[in-house]
Amino acid sequence: MIRHRRNRKGVAPRKRAMTMAFATSLAHGGDGSRRLAMAAAISVDDEAPQEAVTMQQLTTIFDSDHSSAGAMFDVKAKKSIIIRSVDINTVKNDNARVEIWYKKGSFKGYEMKEDAWTLWMNETIAGNGLDAPTHIPPELFSPMTVLADERRAFYVMFPDGPYIRYSKNGRQYYNTKDLVLYGNGAAKRKGFEGFVLYPRFFNGALHYETIQPIAPVESPTNIIQTPTSLSAAAPTAETRTVTTTFESSNTYAGNMFDMLARDNIEISSIAFNTWKRDNINVSLYTREGTYRGFDRDISQWTLVANVTVKGSGLGKPTYFPKGAFDPILIRRNKRLAFYITSDGPYLRAAKGTSEGKKSKANSDLVIFEGAGKQYPIDLHPFVPRVWNGIVEYQVIDIPTPAPTTATPTLRPTPKPTVSKFRLRLYWQNGYYWQESRREMWWCMECRNQCNSGDIIYIDHCDSSTRQRFTSVDDTIRPYNNPSLCLTTTGYSEANPLRLKPCDDVRRDQKFAGFKENERFELQPKGMTGRCVSQMHHPKKYERVYPEDCRKTRNHDTTYWITF
Repeated sequence: MIRHRRNRKGVAPRKRAMTMAFATSLAHGGDGSRRLAMAAAISVDDEAPQEAVTMQQLTTIFDSDHSSAGAMFDVKAKKSIIIRSVDINTVKNDNARVEIWYKKGSFKGYEMKEDAWTLWMNETIAGNGLDAPTHIPPELFSPMTVLADERRAFYVMFPDGPYIRYSKNGRQYYNTKDLVLYGNGAAKRKGFEGFVLYPRFFNGALHYETIQPIAPVESPTNIIQTPTSLSAAAPTAETRTVTTTFESSNTYAGNMFDMLARDNIEISSIAFNTWKRDNINVSLYTREGTYRGFDRDISQWTLVANVTVKGSGLGKPTYFPKGAFDPILIRRNKRLAFYITSDGPYLRAAKGTSEGKKSKANSDLVIFEGAGKQYPIDLHPFVPRVWNGIVEYQVIDIPTPAPTTATPTLRPTPKPTVSKFRLRLYWQNGYYWQESRREMWWCMECRNQCNSGDIIYIDHCDSSTRQRFTSVDDTIRPYNNPSLCLTTTGYSEANPLRLKPCDDVRRDQKFAGFKENERFELQPKGMTGRCVSQMHHPKKYERVYPEDCRKTRNHDTTYWITF
């Protein structure tokens, strides 16, 4: 089974209502990755803390009489819920790729409007065959919050054939006390272009958790509550879009360009123009300031994402997958340079008029004309060039930091399970790292001062406080800032472990395997196939993330030890 990066963060609902529709389909064209960068979970109401409780299930039927490429249906939440996983009915009893799309409101009227939908999941799964539930496990999804009284549409689709099963007859409604699934859905012959058949009844199940309010903790009136992230003050920020152009004239391996923020913004999604309609490897780099003068030196850039995506073809936006990178902050009146590159001449750009001239602008940001780049980076640039792409972002409020003097904490400092230690990559005689058999000391370290959002990487072991951690139950925390926890953000070097405010209900902050004074594999809780390590043989500043355990064991980088 192929498993892609997924954000495991549970999301609690706001107080307002929302409606979504679901569609299930097994056939789709070449544009499937186009909307992947949109978020699947709904932002929360900071004033109404929530927690997810017992897992529930709504099942329709598994008594099918027809096959098609996909199926569409609507659900409506009676209570606020978090959808964790889905079961489907498929004729396949071997591997097949399946896509699940969603949209707010009903699917009706949008059966052939791909732009109205967002891709939630795109994976290869192992089918269980006709009229037997094929369970798509929760680690392949981003948890999806559906608020009370909200309707949402789903489209389940097999891109490679008519593999999904459905029924021509069924009940009008399938109910639990928390959720209703409307039986009168639709079947699709092919992607978003094919014929639509009505009414058709989805065969499958939704696995979900209900969400209950957490009683607010009374606190003295002189406590100053500080948002845990830069954008926490505006959880409902509108997503805005700037598009340059998709009228291209030249092909390059990469593009470099600058952005200037006129307000505080966080970039959540980026799309580019490629002529490819199959898989393409693409990386995203940034650096503060301009790219000019740094267009041949990769050491001056920070890797933000490194992924494989399916190209949408010439003149159509190809999005970085959802979760490929954390939101990119650009502060008001600050400039940030971008370098998007593939490993071959696959990206498109247009000829410009003057390097550094405004290419596209609105009241929030400016995108400037830049350069076309060959691969690798040290080859000369072609200027001026206009990057073809889309930037999706939110304008955010960055709060003024609260006073640090005489400010009581909102919660008591947790009592450590293990008081203080460093985490060293385990080494023994016979290990062969970087073409050497000598003993090496590589330790886990948090960047900067171990603040919220800082990444975790390895460095030579020393006495720095950045290498000191503590264990509280199933969490690992920096010793000098135990209100933060190591948090899984993905499964590649582009998505390393980061420090985030500790939250008892967050699964992405739980780790299994930790032992004191003996070697151990550190794994995200519930994910026995992922081992926390770095890429291949250890080098300075390599980022730490949950890698495939088969790779870490093969490279002798699977174990840690405390000291």
